[in-house]
Amino acid sequence: MKHNQNKFVYLDISSWEGYGGQHYYGSLKGYLNNEYTSIELSFVLTKKQAQKLGVKYYEKGDESTRFFSEQQLITYAIKTFKQHFPEAEVLILGRITLLEPQRILVGPVKYKEKVNEFAEQCEALGWWDGKNEKEVEIIWNKWKELRNNTFPSR
Repeated sequence: MKHNQNKFVYLDISSWEGYGGQHYYGSLKGYLNNEYTSIELSFVLTKKQAQKLGVKYYEKGDESTRFFSEQQLITYAIKTFKQHFPEAEVLILGRITLLEPQRILVGPVKYKEKVNEFAEQCEALGWWDGKNEKEVEIIWNKWKELRNNTFPSR
């Protein structure tokens, strides 16, 4: 049984560090009306944020994809993901290409708690590194069953 793909959105984060600071970039990835969709997150700069990026190039009211911290980006994604994906019920911190337990930021409480527990267990076991694959596979199967039972196909 396949899960309902419209219910899940992934926050994919990348970062840049160099002269002038460190910035975080984020995309929301998921399915909207059963079509794969990727939305680059951006926000409107305040005067203080524009000055931090450089008065020469930015001013209050400009849009930026350069978030100042990972937490700022996560908070923004939590507040806005439903605007982009109205059917979504779960926001996952991770990659849409990885079909395995990843940290849940928003979702049904019991589902979120259990999946986050599974993700922590897999991390502690080293994922698929060859040493604990049988244990990881057991957790993965439990996760897959939970996901399919919580979000059955229509």
